[in-house]
Amino acid sequence: MGLRSKEQSKTVKQKSTSLHSKPKLSKELIIIFFIICGLLIFSQIILSDNSTLKAQKNNEYIILSQENPSELYKIERHQDQLIKNSNFDTGVNWTSNLQGDFSDMDINVNNGYANYIILGGSGNQIFNEDGTSSNWTRIDNDDGLVLPDSFATGDYGMDETGWYSYFIWPDNAPQSVKVQWRKNFTMNVNMSDYYITSASLTAWINGSVQASPVNGGGIDRPGDTASGGTTVQIATGDFVRYFMLISDLDRNREFTAIQYQTYDLGKDGPPAITQLNDTAVMPINEETLIFYLEQALQYDYQNFAITLGMYYWCEDSGHPGDSDNWQMIIIKNPVIPLHTSGGDNKIVSSLMIMERIQS
Repeated sequence: MGLRSKEQSKTVKQKSTSLHSKPKLSKELIIIFFIICGLLIFSQIILSDNSTLKAQKNNEYIILSQENPSELYKIERHQDQLIKNSNFDTGVNWTSNLQGDFSDMDINVNNGYANYIILGGSGNQIFNEDGTSSNWTRIDNDDGLVLPDSFATGDYGMDETGWYSYFIWPDNAPQSVKVQWRKNFTMNVNMSDYYITSASLTAWINGSVQASPVNGGGIDRPGDTASGGTTVQIATGDFVRYFMLISDLDRNREFTAIQYQTYDLGKDGPPAITQLNDTAVMPINEETLIFYLEQALQYDYQNFAITLGMYYWCEDSGHPGDSDNWQMIIIKNPVIPLHTSGGDNKIVSSLMIMERIQS
């Protein structure tokens, strides 16, 4: 009985061992299965990516959806000239499609270009003035400076010589003196429809003064000397400034079109400089003058004003008995020729499109 028990025990133990070994084998098989599946999926991804990159590199396919990058669409290329006569060699089969006001426009095709031409008139107008011209008015200056006739020997006016003024400045009198005249000018067209394409402004000036002595009516300029050769203490010295201004009628905007300031007139010398012979003065350049005129015409598209005059500075040299003898200062013959160009509408509000008629 003891022997039989051992055999039975051995048999039971072997069966028990056999029963425990089966689950272990199943787990290994499952792990191997998942590894194989993972390798297959990964290889498919690599193959898909490589083909996609290759397709994109060769520009043969295109991906339209990021959600499905594996969906590729093939690209087909076709080349054909859809528009004939694209260089406007002739006007055949081309027409204009205009929107807005095009009454001032001419459209044509010529020499390889589609041309849009703004139609308009042109004209010329010349303002030629002299000291006998009408409607010039002497006006006060904004600074409240005294007039030349404030002095016993002074006066101003207009005659065949031009616009003139003269006076002898006495020692210790007001040092700034000014006289000016203004006139309104009217264009022969409404300038809201026109541009000024060219303009000029020229005036002539001259003057005569006494150069010396300092204490007897001489105009003092740097370097001048008093009696006995003593140098006079002078800063800027005495001068006259001729000017012409352009503005709208109400002077909302006013521009200095011409300005000339004497620098050696009255210098003792030798030789003494007592005369400023006829000298033409004009603006800096045409472009600036046109800008001034167009700005002045912005307030009244047909009218603007010109102001001309003289400003004097009589410096007190500190020498007893200092006086300045401005014998005659003249502006004459200002001339303003203008050329205008434009049409019924200076700014055309239109949308312009050239279209080809399908044949």
